[in-house]
Amino acid sequence: MSATGILLGRHVVRPLAAMSQAARNLAVQEGPTPLPTARVREVADVASALNTAAGQLHEARAQRAELEDQRRLFIGAIAHDLRTPLFTGFLRGCPGLQAGEESESCGAGQG
Repeated sequence: MSATGILLGRHVVRPLAAMSQAARNLAVQEGPTPLPTARVREVADVASALNTAAGQLHEARAQRAELEDQRRLFIGAIAHDLRTPLFTGFLRGCPGLQAGEESESCGAGQG
């Protein structure tokens, strides 16, 4: 193998293979894969862009998970409130509210 082939393999092919694996890891939602540094400027630019994209994707996934947790808590709280005797009793005492109508006996129109 020639010196050019060795240098090409070490400074171009290996970093590109690592970037390819990192992109596959991102596709299956694994964490960011650290990429080796490259001496070839163009390869280093691609590695830097991939690292930036991986970091932003990781942050977006974390934010999405946080929002999903908040949504579940909110829906659970609403479901709990709808099952409480105070709320269900209020609706039973105000039949107009169940049908979407106003009922003066429930306080609508007073004031």
